[in-house]
This record gives sequence, C-alpha cells and structure tokens, in this order.
Amino acid sequence: MPAGARHGSAMSRTALRLAVLLICSITIAGCAGTATESTPARIVLTGGADTDVFTVIAAAANTIEREYAEPVETSDLTRAAATGMGLVQSGRSRERMVQGAIEAMLATLKGNNYISGPRAETADLREKGGRTGLLLQRSGDRIVSIGTDRRTAAERAGIRPDWTLLRIDDRPVDDLTRHALYARLNGRAGSTVRLEWDVPGRGRVITELVREILSPPPVAPDACETRPVLNMRAIRAETRTAILSHDRNCPLATTEAVVVDLRNSSGGALSHVVEVSSLFISSGRLFSVANREEVTRFVAQGHRGLITPDVPLIVLTNRATSSGAELIARALQFLAGAIVVGDRTAGIDEIHTVVPLQGTRNVLHLRSGRALFADGQPASVGVTPNIALSDDPATPEDEVIEALPLLVEEWRRLRRS
Repeated sequence: MPAGARHGSAMSRTALRLAVLLICSITIAGCAGTATESTPARIVLTGGADTDVFTVIAAAANTIEREYAEPVETSDLTRAAATGMGLVQSGRSRERMVQGAIEAMLATLKGNNYISGPRAETADLREKGGRTGLLLQRSGDRIVSIGTDRRTAAERAGIRPDWTLLRIDDRPVDDLTRHALYARLNGRAGSTVRLEWDVPGRGRVITELVREILSPPPVAPDACETRPVLNMRAIRAETRTAILSHDRNCPLATTEAVVVDLRNSSGGALSHVVEVSSLFISSGRLFSVANREEVTRFVAQGHRGLITPDVPLIVLTNRATSSGAELIARALQFLAGAIVVGDRTAGIDEIHTVVPLQGTRNVLHLRSGRALFADGQPASVGVTPNIALSDDPATPEDEVIEALPLLVEEWRRLRRS
C-alpha cells in the first residue's frame, strides 16, 4: 500500500465484523476451535465490558499499518484478525478475542513483533521475575547458547557457548520468537525450568535451572578507582544519572582510563542510548534508523564530554552484546577514539517501536526499521573489536578485567601510531 494512503485507510469495524461472521460460517466448528498459543502477556481492556473489541482490533491494525517497517495491506490484516478471533474457543473472554486477533495480525509480519504488558505488570516482573542468567541467540534455524551471566544458575550448571537448545519444559523452541523464548525461560523466582540441549561431542543433555531474582551490578563503583568500570548491563534513564553522580565525586577526566562494560548487554530505548553516548561524545551522528519513508539521524546532545581525548576509553563486548549496546560501542569506537575489546557483537537485525495499544493497558512492539552505525554501515554486521579477548567462564577471575593494564598500554600505542 502506498505510504501516503496509510492514514486514510483505517480498518473498518464493519468490515472486520463481516469477516468474522464469514469465517465463522465456513469453519466446521463455527467459532469454536483450537485456540492459538498466546504470548505470555495478557490483554487488559481499559473499558471492561463496555469496550468495543472491534474498535480495539481496528486501532491495533491501524498502528501496524502506520509503524511497521514495510507496507501492509489492510485486507491482509482484516483476514488475519478475523481468523484469529475465529480460532478462539467460544465462551472465551473479550480480552482473549482481542488477543487472538492481534496475535494473528502480528504473525503475518516479518521479524520479532509482539504484545507486552500490562505496563504496570511488566514493571513488576522486572523487579520480581525469576531469571536463569542464560543468554541465547538464533543461529540459522537453531537456538544456541552464547554464554551466561556470572554467578547465576546457568553458569553453575556448566552451560557453555554453542550448545543448541532443543526444548524448554518439553516444548520445542524452533518456532519461538526471541520474546516468547525468554518468556518461557523466565518465570516465578524459585521455580524450575527444564532445558534439553544438543551438546557437541556429548549428544542430548538435560539441565534443570532454578529461577532466581538477579540484580544487575551497580553502574559505577562506590569508591574512586584508577580505572573505573562502568557496568551497562542495561541502558536505562538511571544509567546516565549513576554515571554523572559518580563523576561528580570521582571525576572521570582525572582517571588513568575509563572502561565501559557492555558485555551481555542488550542496550535499551534509543533515547537512553543517545543520552549515555553523549556523555563521552560531544558532537556527531551517533547512529541512524532507516524505515520505509526516511532515515532518522540521532546525534550527540552537545554536552561537554566527561573525559578528554587523552584519557584511554576501553569498551568491552562479547557475543551477547546486542541492539542498543552495539550502537553505543560503535559510536564510542568511531567518534570517541575508544578501543573495543572482546568478541564480535551479535548485529542488529531490526529496530522496534513501542506503541501503546489503544483501549488496553498493553503495548505493541513492532519492527519499524533498521539501524546504521555512526559510520553509516549497516548495524546488522555487528561491531568488530580492535582486540579479541574473552573471559573464561570456567575460571573465577575475569580475564578481561585482569588485562586492563595491558589494554591501557595498547590504547596508547594505537594512539601514537
């Protein structure tokens, strides 16, 4: 559909009602059938029993047409929504009808698109949800481990990179999206998840992990250090605040070196990526996002950098560094003279837009474009380190942190050359 026609081609509630009636009339069981597997997030309607479910579904379709990275035909969404409602067993709630319709529409799209929320519920899960510390990535048609967080159930179980995950609690994982994969992996703290693996040289291996509440390490050290390590396991609004607070007490410009640890980090919202990058970069294009209509350039916010060019800046990455964390790593490498140490990063396949779902307390996550690094290269290629060096998960020491004195000397040597 032409871009200019999107806003004027809203899904008709009447057309959706007719499509539902048509599908119900031609299916053997009417509107009673096998319900499609839902995402872990449940739909919560703000208007309760007074909500017109067709209005909510139509609004979701219009949002998809407006925000999704590629053109979408209204008729395709209408048919998908009607089919999704038709597959919901009779007698199910209005919320389940809406969920079935929206999930069916999202299933017609490419990439990782999903519903999350309710928003208050999501925030609560971040605080109380049980995690395993396992890091996964899709590699072709396989789901593979790319490492574990330190001092977690996954690390204690001895799970290693390149193990292929086959099942979670006896459910095959081949067709799961990244969102659905982690939703099944995580759960109530104290509960157990059973994982089946294909391990090179060993065949089938079963591990059982007890989910636990994992607290991210503090962003900045409590005391002044010669080579402070800024832990950016997640990039949020408080990340920038914590760095500025540390800088007020222990000016980063007076240190021997500054280390930005992006290992196992998936970044965060683009606005927070810009805020954190701008602490070290005073000007220039940090990254760009290209969608079907335009390229949006995200530039540094013009603040004075916290460190001067003669202070070594070292960025740590690994295979689990992804998404917004990669944008920060490449921006610091290209614009701030940082050296990147670690593994090549995952590469960013898509950028998501998060949009409130009208008539509900939920939000839609839609693939809305692709990212370009600060130098204009596609972010899908990942960030290439200046120095390849990895931490050995089998040892208690962090070999990369132990090597910091040598890395500082290497930064200076590269700077002179």
